[in-house]
Amino acid sequence: MKKFTMLMLALVFTAFAGVQAAQVTFNLSMKVKVQMGEFDPLTQHVRITGNLVDPNWDPASAPILDLIDSTNYIYSTTLDIAAGDYEYKYLIGDAWGNDELQGQPNRSLTVGNDDMNLDLVYFNNVDHVPFTQAPSGKVNVMLNVNMTRWAQKGAFDPDKDTVRVTGNITDPQWDPANAPIMEDNDGNLVYTTTLQVEPGSYEYKYLLGSAWGRDELQGQPNRQITVTADTALFPVYFDNEPYVVNPPVSTDSVMLTLNVNMRVKTLEGDFNPASDFVVAAGSFQGWNAGAAPHMTDDDGDSIYTGTYKVPTNATYEYKFVINGTSWETRDDRHVVVDDSDVTVPPVYFDDDSVVTIKANGHVKFTVNMDVLTEVGLFNPTVDSVHVRGSFNGWNSDDPARSHMNQNLTNPLNWFLNVPFTDFGIGDPLYYKFWVYKQDPVVNGVTWADGWERPTITGGGNRAANFEGTDNQEIEPDYYDHIKPDQVVPQGTGLKVTFNVDMKPAADPNLQAIPFTAGEDTVYWICEEPAFVVTQGWEDSDNMRVLKLTDPDGDMVYSGTLEVKEPAWNAFVYRYAFISKSDGGTWQLEPAGFGNFNYRVRFVGQDAARSFPYKDWNMPLDTWTNAEVKTDQETDPYTSLTAIGDATKTLPTRFELKQNYPNPFNPTTMISFTLPQAAHVTLTVYDVLGQKVRTLIDNKLATAGTHFQKWNGKDDFGHKVASGIYFYKIKAGNFSAIRKMVLMK
Repeated sequence: MKKFTMLMLALVFTAFAGVQAAQVTFNLSMKVKVQMGEFDPLTQHVRITGNLVDPNWDPASAPILDLIDSTNYIYSTTLDIAAGDYEYKYLIGDAWGNDELQGQPNRSLTVGNDDMNLDLVYFNNVDHVPFTQAPSGKVNVMLNVNMTRWAQKGAFDPDKDTVRVTGNITDPQWDPANAPIMEDNDGNLVYTTTLQVEPGSYEYKYLLGSAWGRDELQGQPNRQITVTADTALFPVYFDNEPYVVNPPVSTDSVMLTLNVNMRVKTLEGDFNPASDFVVAAGSFQGWNAGAAPHMTDDDGDSIYTGTYKVPTNATYEYKFVINGTSWETRDDRHVVVDDSDVTVPPVYFDDDSVVTIKANGHVKFTVNMDVLTEVGLFNPTVDSVHVRGSFNGWNSDDPARSHMNQNLTNPLNWFLNVPFTDFGIGDPLYYKFWVYKQDPVVNGVTWADGWERPTITGGGNRAANFEGTDNQEIEPDYYDHIKPDQVVPQGTGLKVTFNVDMKPAADPNLQAIPFTAGEDTVYWICEEPAFVVTQGWEDSDNMRVLKLTDPDGDMVYSGTLEVKEPAWNAFVYRYAFISKSDGGTWQLEPAGFGNFNYRVRFVGQDAARSFPYKDWNMPLDTWTNAEVKTDQETDPYTSLTAIGDATKTLPTRFELKQNYPNPFNPTTMISFTLPQAAHVTLTVYDVLGQKVRTLIDNKLATAGTHFQKWNGKDDFGHKVASGIYFYKIKAGNFSAIRKMVLMK
């Protein structure tokens, strides 16, 4: 009996030992993933999943590894695992998609009865940053910048903002508009790019957008690096401002109430009160639209309300969001909170108070290639023209919506009827004409940029409004808005002097890399590709075709261009200088795709192809760091009257002209003509007749054509809402009113 009892105990013990689990420690290095910007230790976690955890192969419930070495980014976890054979893998986050070894065998493990401490492995078995082979004499440099803190505080919107790197490590150097755009392919807000540079020492910085102003480290030293071989830098925080884990919330709080009017969006069919919802997301809740509570409309008046508990004495940024995904496209809204509850009056979603009715239709675009043909840039028998715009993705991938047809009765005219379906009546159509050259070599140079730079928009996009009819025709125009009477014939002998005041460029408060008189070199840069080709120049933002000098030291630099003819009398341009103190980098006035981002000026004329002044001195320009250039001209005939010549070209009547562009966002130009000097008042009103902005207040203006810009702001500097506005002029006994549309 005793032997039987002992045997049974031995069997029980053996069975119990068979199911006893061993402790297995897993060790994982995330160093390479961090170095490549593909893993952020503060905002992301790494898990282990497989058939060794319960539930099997479930990313959302998989155990999270602990960071045990913050220098080498080593993660570890210990699991109790029964003896057996297993498969597993590591993943970042809570779902499939960012798991390792995709398309490869899973990791395998055999567990016995003894505890195990597994050797360190690398995520995806990648133990170094893989680089492609750099060209001879160059090395790879991988740069990473972490934007989590700027997104956390609402200063960065990954859906709208672009992250760039610029410096003397990029080509062109210190040029925000052409700086490399960094990518965040996995959505963790760590942006990366790889540059190929010669070994050496460099300075650089990160910036948002394409112009100075939202660059990091302002007033601080630039970032520096010395490279001798392929290098991957660990991510740094933008502006060296680290992410805040569980940011503290003040114990002193108030209630913030926000209201949004969804009436227009409902009528337009973009919001269904029965099935859709709207939320407010902003810096007061981490810009997390998915976690924001739904706003409510208890009385059915289409005004949705949300109330939030927020810390006192702070400024908050926010936007409204439909269904947690469709954000307002306008700039961030702002509200200042002190030590009492705040209720913000209702605003329209996206500031859109005008109902857009949608319809089908056709729009006919027409362009005349007369001038380009005459000066030898365009051959209508082999070359062609495309229209590219917001309605076709700004490309020619769909020939039916981009490739223009040649008019058989007038081969210099090109046209295209573009169909539109379910498009908003009154919505803007932005576009430009683009030339396809069968042989791009003209005048010994390659015409690589076929985009026009219309003088009427300061090089910016053309604009029209969809009418919702089947036969809408946009008024035909000439490529670049250069008309035949502006042609400068061969033998005219035109010389043009450009002048620029460089004092703002020397101000370190205005210019990131200031201009140094006596050391740096100033250049005039032509930004009209077609004109560049007429002169036989290579098209580049770093062109050295016209150097400007300052013989008398008054900071006004001048240079004279001898025009190669035939050409035309319109010039689209900006200025640049080469900084000696910054190692020969090019510093350019900023530019973009908006209207009047370049300067436009003309050589004055008194009749078709007649230029009384063969040595033409342009008005003084002033260096600017603004994208929109205010020193503009729009008419070569009024350019001549500016020097007091040819009174026969002075206006013969008072006239208030239609603003351009119209509709606009956010800036438009208003022009008016005076046959004689008069005191002028120019005022903007809303549809209720309330004054919005006084643009000119009883100022004396000379006879001629005048231009006044409106930036879409009221007298207090606040941006006004989308909608219809009226502008009224009073000049002596003359008064007139016109309508314009601000559309965001």
